[in-house]
Amino acid sequence: MNKTKIELLGIHYFLGLGFLNELVNGTGKQLTELGKMEEVLLYPVLIYYSRMYACKRLGLPIDFDQETIYDYIDENGGARGSFVTDFANAYLSAMSQDVPVEENKKKVTPRKK
Repeated sequence: MNKTKIELLGIHYFLGLGFLNELVNGTGKQLTELGKMEEVLLYPVLIYYSRMYACKRLGLPIDFDQETIYDYIDENGGARGSFVTDFANAYLSAMSQDVPVEENKKKVTPRKK
């Protein structure tokens, strides 16, 4: 997980542990539950909580709700448009950066002759 700050269409979004905490507390769902959601339904929720967390951290008013996010997505290319795609790429990058990778090495035991 990597702390990431992005700006899309003039609006700030924060991704990192604080965002994840906001997401879990706000939805009441575990990350594993959220991960099972269809992307078309998941990304608006992620965008909402990412923007909310950014506003809190920047001291900006939270003058939007989830429906505002749906409308904003619809007005900017829809669920498969560049706005959601750019957010999704930033989210996936933030979630996968600095995550330890386990190498799948088998332990080799020498054979006795």
